Amino acid sequence: MNANTVANKAANTARSVWKAHRPIRQAQADASYLGNIRKKALEYGNRIELQNVPLSATTTDVRRLVEWTRLSGVEDVALQFEHFRPTGKALITLSRPELLRDNMRLLQNIGFAGVPLHVEPKLSSDVRELPGRTRGVKGREAAARRGILDGNGPHAGLLNGERTVTIWGFPGKTEVPTVEYILKSFKLTRSVNGKSSVFKIPIPQNEFAMSSRFIATTQTVSEAHRMVRQVNMTFFEPDTLGNRFLLRARIVH
Repeated sequence: MNANTVANKAANTARSVWKAHRPIRQAQADASYLGNIRKKALEYGNRIELQNVPLSATTTDVRRLVEWTRLSGVEDVALQFEHFRPTGKALITLSRPELLRDNMRLLQNIGFAGVPLHVEPKLSSDVRELPGRTRGVKGREAAARRGILDGNGPHAGLLNGERTVTIWGFPGKTEVPTVEYILKSFKLTRSVNGKSSVFKIPIPQNEFAMSSRFIATTQTVSEAHRMVRQVNMTFFEPDTLGNRFLLRARIVH
């Protein structure tokens, strides 16, 4: 075996080893990057993200946890949503970044309904803020028209979430007047000109759905609960469509 052959084999072996370790190097680089972000969030962040929150939990449940652990400087507590579906995460907003470390220490080794919580610091830039216009019937109508009423982020991107019910399972081509008729017995919030607070939610980009989703805002929290009790697990037009379209309803806590 001549010297060139030996050199080529050595070079090939070195390349193979380099390629084999590429995923490890990438993982190390990612870990370093995430570590730097976390370090920055610990220093400048004023938000704490709770992970592993039960999907059935409400904002009130998380507030009780905040009170029980005696966190200080809490300005807001919000569940995180994705297309109006709970993600298993909650966000605690603090009045000042200086309070973050002490509050995170209080949350260490805390469980929620028997499930250990994972706690992460967050910067303001890590969190999606509420869209500029989601207040009132007119604001939500504008948000729906612009496609930003998508149910993502803290509070699902809504104000008055505890009075807002999301209902899904309607046929894809169902429009607002049909849902308004179904909900005619409930006390809905209305604009000055009488327009109801029922809106159809656009399907997320790159997704396909045979059913459609709507939100409706009631005048009181108790009315929202009544709507959920009466609408959830019922069928859409059972006399003509049978059990093809099962409706589900839940409050956007």
